[in-house]
Amino acid sequence: FMNAVKENIERINKVDSIVRIHCYGIGQLSTVIARYQTAFLLTVKEMLRIEEAETLVFDPVHGENERTVLQRIGLQSSTENTQCKVRMEKRTLVFMPHCPKELTNNLLYSNLRFCDKQNKSTVSNLVLISNSISNVLLRTPDSKIKKFGSILKIAEDSNLVKETNIINSFKFSDIFNDLAVHEFTGPTEDLLKGISTPVYEDEDTEMI
Repeated sequence: FMNAVKENIERINKVDSIVRIHCYGIGQLSTVIARYQTAFLLTVKEMLRIEEAETLVFDPVHGENERTVLQRIGLQSSTENTQCKVRMEKRTLVFMPHCPKELTNNLLYSNLRFCDKQNKSTVSNLVLISNSISNVLLRTPDSKIKKFGSILKIAEDSNLVKETNIINSFKFSDIFNDLAVHEFTGPTEDLLKGISTPVYEDEDTEMI
């Protein structure tokens, strides 16, 4: 499993070096799933030689004890719930294991719409390891895609995302299932005109 991940990350890093790591939605560290996913995060951090100051981990379920543990193992934590509305001003790998599609939708919107200092869409700074976007769209009814995944749909339909599936050969099937590595290219100006701010209905959304 990790060999496949390493191969993809090294390929991407050779083209444009990844200098930051963000992680959202890893869950309570007392669970087996979160522990393995945290180990994965640390392995990738070491692989890319990312300094602690260039890491960020957030989950709304984390308390002070969990934030202390993360700091002790070399990961910075945050108490601010941005709902993934974060612009990637630097080349950043974002790990979002099994997060609601609304969070991925927010992340893409926040980076499709804005440019970095080189005047390029910050979405091109994003390397995303998350649930396969194509699979999310396949198993979600069109009515819900319009409500909760409109930016995901635009990115796929406009060929802004290159997706590489990660074969789940890990010994436990429910920890790294349905993950893919996603790379992005910036949108055209005409496409940007059709992208509106996502708005979610509280009673339907999975987002915390």
